[in-house]
Amino acid sequence: PDLIIIVDTNTIFRAGKKIQQYAEEISCDLLYIDHHPCPEKTKKYHCVDTTAAATGQLVGELIEYLGVPFDAQIALPLYTAILIDTSSFRYPTVTESTHGMIAKLMATGIKPTIAYNGIYGTKNIKHLHLLGKVLGSANSNECEDVAWIVLNKGLLAEYKTDIEDTHAFINHLLILDNIKVACMFREEGDNKLKVSLRSSGEYDVGLIAIGLGGGGHSHSAATLFEIPEDKSLDKVIDITVSKIEYLLASQTALKNNL
Repeated sequence: PDLIIIVDTNTIFRAGKKIQQYAEEISCDLLYIDHHPCPEKTKKYHCVDTTAAATGQLVGELIEYLGVPFDAQIALPLYTAILIDTSSFRYPTVTESTHGMIAKLMATGIKPTIAYNGIYGTKNIKHLHLLGKVLGSANSNECEDVAWIVLNKGLLAEYKTDIEDTHAFINHLLILDNIKVACMFREEGDNKLKVSLRSSGEYDVGLIAIGLGGGGHSHSAATLFEIPEDKSLDKVIDITVSKIEYLLASQTALKNNL
């Protein structure tokens, strides 16, 4: 190939080791299409718009720019991509241009129910049981502005649930009255812990994630680190929540001083 296009990230290592090795072997150009924060140099040479609500929206705009008409075959995956990336249009980055793109895609005759059910409507009863178990053990700090859920390897094995089906669990915490930062701790392979962070947009969880060694959007971010051998999962969660509270307090103090 003359060009490798990587979507929804702006660093090749996030695309996986195989893609990285392949790109090195064939030594061709790379193009990132993305909406995550990145250095200005990356923005200059790639299709990156950090104000866009979804990478699918950027792909749609690029297709329009190339003069390719939308048809149902193109529109359905783009609609689905935008639906997922915006968590069903709930994030503050969703604008009239996002819905304008959605209108053009729907004009091809696609049905929103097909996209929604294909992503969220294909769960089995064990998925509901797992969700109930996880939400039933949700925790919050004393003032309830930070809340979290935990998905350990034992639960995933017990309920035979694909890890990809758990991404939206964290969004249930955003309905809490005083919530500022929602967290999901999920054990992954090789003794690693993924910490997902969400907010309604008022507080920047991207900055909090950077403070924890990760990154992301202001409303949706994450980090991944190893669980030390000398510490239990519960202890690591306690330490991480304390760090999140500290970083949130720093943001709050800054807001109050502006």
